[in-house]
Amino acid sequence: MIGNDYYFIGINLRYSYAGSNQNGWSAILDFNDSGFANDDMAGGIVSTEGTLTTRYALRDSNGVSAAQVALESILRDAEKLGIKKVSDLNRDHPMDVTLFISSSEIPYEEVPDEDIALLKKLAKELGFNVIANEH
Repeated sequence: MIGNDYYFIGINLRYSYAGSNQNGWSAILDFNDSGFANDDMAGGIVSTEGTLTTRYALRDSNGVSAAQVALESILRDAEKLGIKKVSDLNRDHPMDVTLFISSSEIPYEEVPDEDIALLKKLAKELGFNVIANEH
């Protein structure tokens, strides 16, 4: 690890098949250390990165939004692990954090409008930018 922190610059929320003939949401957060092309090979210090993801796509249940649970869970776990938003680090040029909403094998037009609206609202409250196809 280079530097003292791991950070992320975005979260991908993906709408896909979730079993039992239903679709649902998963969250993926890629993170990096502060190194880039400045490894210390002699000292054995190299840049590292990783991925934090929900294990599977979540389905809405009893009025609870799977999209919201996936987003909030990945953020809570990142915080527990000490992974920070890049905008929280004291950097010379902080970057915005982006929430990327996508669908994999399902046409984007089939992603529920209410889920997109909720995720955009949550992203705004969290200070994230949103990248999403428009219906």
